[in-house]
Amino acid sequence: MWSHRHQNRAKNLGSSALGGWRFHGVGSLNALLAGVNYASRCTVALLCLCFTFGATQLVAAAEKPYDLRPYWRVHRELRSLGEAVQRGRHGEVVKLIEAYLQSHSRDRDALPLKFLLAHALHKSGQMRRALPLFVESLSYAPLASYAAMILANAYRKAGDLDRALDYYGRVSPDSYDGVSALLTRAELLLKRGRNARAVATLKTALGAAFSRSDKARAMYLLGEYLVKQGQSREAAKILLRLWRRHNKSSFADKAEIYLRQLKVAPGLSEQVELLLKKLSRTNRGDVTKVLKNLRRRYRAAKYRAVLLFAEAELARRRSSSRQQAVGLYKRAIAKLAESGFERLRAQINYGLARTLSKLGEKKLALSRLAETVERKSAPIALRARALYFASRIHKDAGDEAREREALRQLLTFAPRGEVRRNAYWALAWNLYLAGKYDESIRQLDDLIRGYPNDFTASRSRWAERAYYWKARCLGRLGRQADSIAVYLHIVKHYPLTYYSNQAYNRVREIEPAKLAGLRNPASVHLAGTDGLTRIRRFRIKRHAELDTAVALLRLGLTDWAMRDLSFRFQQGRLPQSGQLLISSLYLKKGDFWRAHRILKWIGRFDHYPESRFTEMWELAYPRGFWEFVEKHAKLNRISPWLILAVIRHESGFREDVVSYADAIGLMQLLVASARSLAEQVIKIRSPSEKLLKVPEFNIAIGARFLRELLSNFKGNKAMVLAAYNAGPGASRRWWRQRKQLATDEWIEEIPYTQANGYTKKVLASYAVYRYLYAGADEKGRESFEVPQRLPAELGSYMKPRAGDDQPIRFEKKTRDEIRKLFPKKKKRKRGKRRRRSRRTKGVRTKRRGKKRPAGRKTKAGRTRGRKKAGTKRSTSKKKRRKATTKAKPKRKKGKKKGQTRRGKRKGR
Repeated sequence: MWSHRHQNRAKNLGSSALGGWRFHGVGSLNALLAGVNYASRCTVALLCLCFTFGATQLVAAAEKPYDLRPYWRVHRELRSLGEAVQRGRHGEVVKLIEAYLQSHSRDRDALPLKFLLAHALHKSGQMRRALPLFVESLSYAPLASYAAMILANAYRKAGDLDRALDYYGRVSPDSYDGVSALLTRAELLLKRGRNARAVATLKTALGAAFSRSDKARAMYLLGEYLVKQGQSREAAKILLRLWRRHNKSSFADKAEIYLRQLKVAPGLSEQVELLLKKLSRTNRGDVTKVLKNLRRRYRAAKYRAVLLFAEAELARRRSSSRQQAVGLYKRAIAKLAESGFERLRAQINYGLARTLSKLGEKKLALSRLAETVERKSAPIALRARALYFASRIHKDAGDEAREREALRQLLTFAPRGEVRRNAYWALAWNLYLAGKYDESIRQLDDLIRGYPNDFTASRSRWAERAYYWKARCLGRLGRQADSIAVYLHIVKHYPLTYYSNQAYNRVREIEPAKLAGLRNPASVHLAGTDGLTRIRRFRIKRHAELDTAVALLRLGLTDWAMRDLSFRFQQGRLPQSGQLLISSLYLKKGDFWRAHRILKWIGRFDHYPESRFTEMWELAYPRGFWEFVEKHAKLNRISPWLILAVIRHESGFREDVVSYADAIGLMQLLVASARSLAEQVIKIRSPSEKLLKVPEFNIAIGARFLRELLSNFKGNKAMVLAAYNAGPGASRRWWRQRKQLATDEWIEEIPYTQANGYTKKVLASYAVYRYLYAGADEKGRESFEVPQRLPAELGSYMKPRAGDDQPIRFEKKTRDEIRKLFPKKKKRKRGKRRRRSRRTKGVRTKRRGKKRPAGRKTKAGRTRGRKKAGTKRSTSKKKRRKATTKAKPKRKKGKKKGQTRRGKRKGR
């Protein structure tokens, strides 16, 4: 019998164990236990303790990070397996794993290693031996879908469709091959006549499909089946949806054939509208070909207006053919009455207005836009766009009152979307410039409430843009305390964005004590490129979406793992630790572009680069080609962080990329600009397209161009970046027009949308690079350095300076690359050079032994026939040749009897 002290301890243990797991009804359990004797209560308490311990162990196992070590680092017997897998020595892989499995067949790592063994046998052409191993791998959950897909394809190739169907059904729909397996299974079921199951499978595939090609394929198969079953209405709905949503797919053309059979094919106007939606700078040629085919198919007069409208839209995109576009638009309007496409009148008027505006005919453009807005039958979205475009014309003309009137009218009927959001901002900005700060604040508040999470062209949120200018309005009204509070809100909630840095700079000027503890670059502990590529150092928590990728990584199948991670990332299913993992894998391969792009797609980070978030920031802002950047930044006395920021946004660290505007290489330089810079200033070899793809050469030219721009704009980096994107002439013109504005106001006033967003994005990246990597001796590294006022006058541009005559010494790696591009021609040795036989008048030639008639010598040294007596000399050379030369007899192919291949006779 236990003592009273032990009984109380057991009671307390039991209640604490139950309370720790938060069971519902603990009081009722204690009441139940009260009627039992002390020994039984102690037994129950011990059971509760055991249960608690077991559950705690399960939770700890779930929270334990992945073991990312490859299997050859865990097991000594497999030391050389890693090299064999990486180099594709499948025979060696087979021998190593088979030797290991003989003594460790029951090991917990046996199943994944059997999958690797099966993969090696499959690659080496031994599929019969691989099949049972793949079947065994089906019991290993992370790799079951991959094993099932390989088995299904193998049996389908062998003609065993029943087994293939079974294994296609075992592939998880959420896996990389899931949708492909569903679609192939549906095709096989249709061939077998199992229509009900095939339709159910196609609907599942349609729901699970993420890529456009998979969706288009699923819709086409479903529509084709419904056509064959005679269900015309349902088939027409699905095929029309396919044609409208996935018009670029090859399945859309096949769907159009069925739609014609069903007599529900889309009309010409709808085809033209979809064609123009696809129109871009890169596919103009493809659109022109489709338009030619439409002209051949629709030759009737009633279709003429629609085709003229399409031709005008194509011509409008080119500055050289805009006048021609105006004529086409007017002809289309004239043909509308007889064509029956009156609903296109508003669209034609809108296109004509845009073309006239580009040609400088502002009044005519405004009259066409007014006609579009007043037409009630026109779509609301088109009327809203027309009114917004009219407000832009008024702004360019400097008529602020009419701009405000147009924007207020727009907000009365415009639907929620991009146009309404832009109208809120344009009206708020108009009121700010007019000095009506209270009204501007009201519009900015509406913008914050309506669009809190939408992104601007500079990848910052509309809300932070509105907050910043609200703070500026409050400052202009003399409410400094409220203004500082809004600035601090931006700094805290939007880390290191463009507007966050501007707000930080404003507070630093007004009341720097308020910034204490908000930003501390010294707390950033970087891992470095070597550290970021060591995947084993990451503590990645277990997650269902990462199990397959981690299993593939440990087997050395890195490409498969990256493909799986990328697939899940595109679907939005990858956790933050998975994003870190795939970015690190790309960096390990030396692919800076994909390494930073994965994290760039997220838009922005919600935390400052401290503690566990540092690695994410470091991967998103890599120091690619650092040795070249550092060297040429020092030579040109500019910041290396500015060069890195420009490279990050211009090319994404891709050295051989060429843009649609023919800008080349890391810093996206035009050949003409690079040549003028090289000839006037640097005195180096004239750049070509090949040379500009050499990393160091491109950085050398780009760094010098940045130095020239910094000299021209007196160090104002905002003006420099605007000039880098839109051209120095454009930046100078904007400075002359608005030199009275502050720098942040000047940036907002940049009229080119692309240049406006580019300037803000690169300034933000420049600030992040300074924050992460700059040394403690660099002052003001908590933000970017941009003067609050524009320069009063501009400096020199493209003028040689002291030291420019000294040639740039490139690194050995760069010199080797240039030598490969331009190999030196081998000089012929003089001693071995064969001399041609000199042919003079009446000298017998060696080859034929015939006496050549004397005559006029040509440049090649040959003589022409003598001029016949009594023939007149022709005036032109061609006629003279015809008159004097005789047709030479054709030389017979082959060699003469007793002659060798080189023309010499035997015995000589």
